[in-house]
Amino acid sequence: MDTDTILRNFGRRVVCTQQICARFAPRLGISRAQALGMGAAFGSGMGHAETCGCVTGALLVLGLQFGPQNEEAAATAAGRLQEQVAVFEERFLAKQHSLICKEILGADISRPEDMAVAMQKGLFAAVCAPMVAATCEILEEMLATETTQP
Repeated sequence: MDTDTILRNFGRRVVCTQQICARFAPRLGISRAQALGMGAAFGSGMGHAETCGCVTGALLVLGLQFGPQNEEAAATAAGRLQEQVAVFEERFLAKQHSLICKEILGADISRPEDMAVAMQKGLFAAVCAPMVAATCEILEEMLATETTQP
């Protein structure tokens, strides 16, 4: 996913989580509309500048890819899913110093004054857009040879 597309989507109020979910929707067997809806509530660090939307988007993708497809598979799928989550978090932290939105941006965008500063400084273009792209790359690498759980 290129940063121009990501920035254009930001302008349409499509948050990081939504962009990541939508990027992987075809692979996951869900519609783009479902992916956008699934990620809609996670913007701005879940509205509190907490867990980064790239992280929540990636975890949703990993859950659909590696999570149980039925109740009977829940116990066996849990371990594999947690392994994949740990791999993702390690790779993400190799690119960023935190999983927390306000720590990554250096601004608590849940506060209007910090949101204004973040926008003025161009943090969404400088930090968030490249992280959406990097998160998609991490997931592409992770999913390249994987299959879904039964």
